[in-house]
Amino acid sequence: MNNNSKIFLVLAACAAVVVFAACKQNAPEWPVEYTDAATVGIASVTNYFRFEEDGTFLTGTRTSAAGQTIEVKGFSGTYTGNPKADGEVKITYSSGTSTLTISGGKFTFAGKEYSR
Repeated sequence: MNNNSKIFLVLAACAAVVVFAACKQNAPEWPVEYTDAATVGIASVTNYFRFEEDGTFLTGTRTSAAGQTIEVKGFSGTYTGNPKADGEVKITYSSGTSTLTISGGKFTFAGKEYSR
């Protein structure tokens, strides 16, 4: 093997390591949470969808004011699809099923836009 081949192999290996590390850093960890936040008077209100790795999800609302936070759980259920990426995620809950279309890290549910 000549020196040019050795240099090429070393550079290719380095490039592969850099690409792998960059992709790993950009992937969200579990749980994946999408939020819709607003300020109402002096309170900060955040609605969320939290997707767990085991195929379950939970919704809820966190309200913060005067240094205190209250969290109220909403509905929960199961999902199919990949909430970490753009595409469709089908959620099933006690009231039925819905399909969330994630695009650019965002989706709309019940008139609210949630983002990752």
